[in-house]
Amino acid sequence: MKKKAILLYLASALLAAGLAGCSGEEKKQQKEESSEDNSRSETDAKGEEASQNENTADADITPEPQELPDVTPGPVESDGKVIGLSLPEESTQWTGAAQVIRDTLESAGYRVEINYAGGEIQRQQMQTEAMALNKYRAILVAPVNVQALGSALAKAEEAGIPVVSCDGLLMFSDAVDYYVGFDNVKAGTLQGEYIRDALKLDENGNTKYIEFFAGDPDDFVAQLTYEAVMKTLQPYLGNGALAYRDDTRQSYMERGTMNADGSAAVTRLEEIYDLYKEEDAQPDAVWCYNDSIAAAVIRTFEEKGASSLPVLTGFGLDEDAANYIRAGKQSMSVKKDYQTLAKRAAEVLLAAAEGSELPADDTETYDNGSKVVPAYLVDVQTVTKENIE
Repeated sequence: MKKKAILLYLASALLAAGLAGCSGEEKKQQKEESSEDNSRSETDAKGEEASQNENTADADITPEPQELPDVTPGPVESDGKVIGLSLPEESTQWTGAAQVIRDTLESAGYRVEINYAGGEIQRQQMQTEAMALNKYRAILVAPVNVQALGSALAKAEEAGIPVVSCDGLLMFSDAVDYYVGFDNVKAGTLQGEYIRDALKLDENGNTKYIEFFAGDPDDFVAQLTYEAVMKTLQPYLGNGALAYRDDTRQSYMERGTMNADGSAAVTRLEEIYDLYKEEDAQPDAVWCYNDSIAAAVIRTFEEKGASSLPVLTGFGLDEDAANYIRAGKQSMSVKKDYQTLAKRAAEVLLAAAEGSELPADDTETYDNGSKVVPAYLVDVQTVTKENIE
């Protein structure tokens, strides 16, 4: 009986061991199968990801990097002693002007926040709006575009902040309280008188030919320069001493140059050059609103092989223009003195900040489409090869 029990125990043990062995093998096999499945899944996933990356590369849908405007908004809340400037670019002229304004206003107890728009309309909009929301005591804007700041200026008006428009009249806004700029009417008169004298229009002789390249069609101040030129030259256009061949363009708008940028005038310059070439001639003079357009005339005519250059006017007297005048390529320019402009702007800003009265130079001419803006004007002068420094 005892022997039988032992045999039964051994049989049971062997059976259990066999079952355990089978169970272990099954678990091992299941684990291997599971590992293989996971491996296949990872491989498939990587393959699918690689395929997606390849398709993405082929589609080239990588977004272009977006550069946010660099805005210097100043303090969150002004203490009533902050005056803000938004200037079109960080050039030698404007950085020097900004320093003059800052020194003058800081000596009067104000802090000055200076912003440069980098020639970007959106950046100047944001700067102007930030100054308005921060309740600055006064704001000066030298506009990149004279028609682009309507909503930002409206916020300044709502906050009761005086706005000074500088070297360009901000248009179609009641928010503009003061205009500080160069005497564009005198500039146009000086340009017209120079052309008159250079072509000797008061002497009897053959008809002289001139073409006109005005400033930006939307710039009211540039239009004043054009009107002054035409007022000076109109008697000679009327008596036959002076004429033009580009008779398809006879108004300021038609003769305008987008942004007063010489590069925008090149196509028309080439057309005019070819128009005169048909007559084996070239214009005796080209009235250019500013130095940028005059430089474009010089480059275009030289590239076309002109044997000589016409009488060329300019406005601004930038460094390139000064060099062209010294070289005898540009006949004249009307100088803008930005240091004097800055001193005048500081005077107006101080009066605006303190609510004091400052008599304007002109209270009738500078109409921005919403109101006549009191104007504070800086004198200009003719610069030629004979008097350039």
